[in-house]
Amino acid sequence: MTMPTQNVPMSGYPWQLGQWRRLVSQHQQGRLAHALLLSGPAGFGKLEFTQRFAEYLLCQSPADSACGQCASCHLLSVNNHPDLFLLTPEEIGKAIKIDAVRELILTLNQTAQRAGYQVAVIAPAEAMNKAAANALLKTLEEPMGKVVLLLVSHQPGQLPATIRSRCQQIQFTYAHNADVWLSAQLRDLNSSLAAPVLLKIAEHAPLRALDLAKNNYLTLRDQLLTHLLEHSQGRALLLAPVAGYLQQNLSLWIDAFISIAMDLLRLNLGVNAAALTNQDRLSQLQPLAPLYPFPALPAFLTELYQARQSILSSQIHLNEPLLVESLLIHWEMSRIHI
Repeated sequence: MTMPTQNVPMSGYPWQLGQWRRLVSQHQQGRLAHALLLSGPAGFGKLEFTQRFAEYLLCQSPADSACGQCASCHLLSVNNHPDLFLLTPEEIGKAIKIDAVRELILTLNQTAQRAGYQVAVIAPAEAMNKAAANALLKTLEEPMGKVVLLLVSHQPGQLPATIRSRCQQIQFTYAHNADVWLSAQLRDLNSSLAAPVLLKIAEHAPLRALDLAKNNYLTLRDQLLTHLLEHSQGRALLLAPVAGYLQQNLSLWIDAFISIAMDLLRLNLGVNAAALTNQDRLSQLQPLAPLYPFPALPAFLTELYQARQSILSSQIHLNEPLLVESLLIHWEMSRIHI
């Protein structure tokens, strides 16, 4: 098992500097924990950070980062280092099973091939099923030689408390100067989009915000919101744009629908407009909110989340036109006609 190639900035992302300095200092002082839990929402670059730190640990001449010149760094550059292991689900959305964990443990019980660290990355760690997590516990309780386990998690609360308590926790929950970094990325894309708007929609996760910009998310969201508003005013047919929606990223389309529905729910509950995800479209959200009452919106949101999960599951064959039409029809059924 080897780490996949990642487009990792040589100096890392600017909001990761504090975590990086902390871990490098601990390593240089001989105080590095044998198990780290790197956690936080998606879009903060946790896996990229983990890759850089694994490279640093395996480097033969590290300073404040991997040297990039030694034999180990060369092996890492071609994804062929014998002491670096990656444990992930066999398929997206599936569990990491006990057999895979046992195989990893057996490998780590052997001597490192390059006489340095053995580094194992488990991502996402919450994908381990109960049996797999229990199998890992013994290794966490009784660390073996120069082994470092790096657990990456978007949802650490889903991990057993016994796992969390045996790891040093490194959190990624706030991106300092993310607007400056994102603005620079948008300039490189020749994009006129505003970084603060994207960051708000992406819940302040910079890489998520950049991904939204690259995939024209705001155009998709605006098209959907305009259609929903015009239909509510009798100026557009409910299913007229389905063919157009199917030409777009369906996962992002559902994300946009979830975002709009959540903001309507917030408005119905009297939440301050400043807390809205789509605050830049308040003038369109306000006339929609009274038409979709509190009891109906949570039920519709459940359907949207289930639809998104179906898209992410490689085991489900989707009839995409039927899915989109069904969601729009159920949206209409949630409405109060006045």
